[in-house]
Amino acid sequence: MRVNVQFSADLEDVPKYVVDLLKDADTIIEGAFATRLSNELENFIDNKNYVDSISYLASLRDKLMAIDHRLDDCMRILVGYQQVVANPAHSLPQDSGLDQAIDETRVLTKTLSNEGGFE
Repeated sequence: MRVNVQFSADLEDVPKYVVDLLKDADTIIEGAFATRLSNELENFIDNKNYVDSISYLASLRDKLMAIDHRLDDCMRILVGYQQVVANPAHSLPQDSGLDQAIDETRVLTKTLSNEGGFE
């Protein structure tokens, strides 16, 4: 399962984080494609081992998908970075209602506490 992870960083450090993410993709590539793809598959097929052939192909596709996700992450981060650098005055995040939600939660917590809802 894929999840989004968010953290804050200094603006000038963003390109370094992207490079680090791409280094992780390098590791995936090195492990996934140490030998020619066709060699392994050819061995399975020569031995009429079609189940392992299918599993091997599925495994390759999973690794390619992991690499594609990593490349997409890097691209999206750099697009956002480029937008901020190109126009810093318009890049400030808009209020998403988080402050309002926090305030409402505090009021609800205080109300429940006063009513004996929280001990």
